[in-house]
Amino acid sequence: MAVSGSDIPEGGYSLVEILTVIAISSILLSIATVHFNKYFKRYQSEAQTRVMYADLLSARANALYHRRETRVKVYPTRFEVYSSLVDRDGGAAPVLSRQLQFPIVQSKSGNNVDFKSSGLTFNERSICQEPADDTCVIDSIVISTTRISLGKRDGREECGYDSITKK
Repeated sequence: MAVSGSDIPEGGYSLVEILTVIAISSILLSIATVHFNKYFKRYQSEAQTRVMYADLLSARANALYHRRETRVKVYPTRFEVYSSLVDRDGGAAPVLSRQLQFPIVQSKSGNNVDFKSSGLTFNERSICQEPADDTCVIDSIVISTTRISLGKRDGREECGYDSITKK
């Protein structure tokens, strides 16, 4: 008995079905990529703030432990930690120097944050990342005489004590 063409079972997918699946997958992948890039940038921004915070706490702890004044110099694109108040202008090299991926601004002029041997500082200021981003949970550091705190700007552009909510 001969088999005719209509008796052969059809299997697989048509070209239109495959192209539809590829088109939907491409759209979903492009949306996911955009969201991932935003998330990754936010992660990097918050990580930079947390690293600066940890380094400031470490400088303060070293001042207490070694009973020696410690200086941190904060610039818009980097910051440096010195083991004493003698900085690069005086010939000493920094103990730690970090380049910043995201620029920062400060609430006060001057670059120095000096920790006394007691761990106190009288260079009170706030340090904020630029540009202000509402998606970040943490984008600021507040340095007071006895405490260093993480914070978030309240949506205002200025980097001042009253415009930061401490976390």
